[in-house]
Amino acid sequence: MGIAKVRKKNPRVNMPPLTQKERTCEIVTLLFVLLTIFIAWRAYLTLPSTIAMHFDIKGTPDSFVRSYNIFFMPILAVFMTAIMKFSIRFPWFGNYCGVTITEQNAVKLYGIARKALIYIDVLTTGVIWYFTSQIINVSFDNTQKMSVIPLVLYIVAVDVIVVFMIIKMIKESNRSGDSGISPKPIE
Repeated sequence: MGIAKVRKKNPRVNMPPLTQKERTCEIVTLLFVLLTIFIAWRAYLTLPSTIAMHFDIKGTPDSFVRSYNIFFMPILAVFMTAIMKFSIRFPWFGNYCGVTITEQNAVKLYGIARKALIYIDVLTTGVIWYFTSQIINVSFDNTQKMSVIPLVLYIVAVDVIVVFMIIKMIKESNRSGDSGISPKPIE
């Protein structure tokens, strides 16, 4: 039996407009994407023929590719942002970790997920911008290393956002009279 037959459809509801904070995050995300495109485009003509694209745990380059591969990062930023925007715009397509979504709690639970996705989108585009700029910097100075601290902070931040989102959704689901967790079908 396919996933579509097992998963119950989430209710579709009209979501309230984005808050000022959410709109600000959307603008910051767009700026990170545009900045990533700009720095890759600007650096491309002066990059050496090969650039570092992968780094070991110490931040030392360990894999090199042709310079046109610098455009992978802006393409990744655009692709990731498009996926996130779709998920933010159509929250009923999401998987809510077993939390029961009803007509009564859908706006609240989708709002929690929307806020989490917006924050993750800002972090993701920010990290892509950072790595693009570091790849360019390391390409011009082979003695330079890339710091892995931003990657670690990004992973921790995304994990914290997801955990808080799940906890908040379960609490809200319980408040609205649902058990919070849907039983999983046994097959």
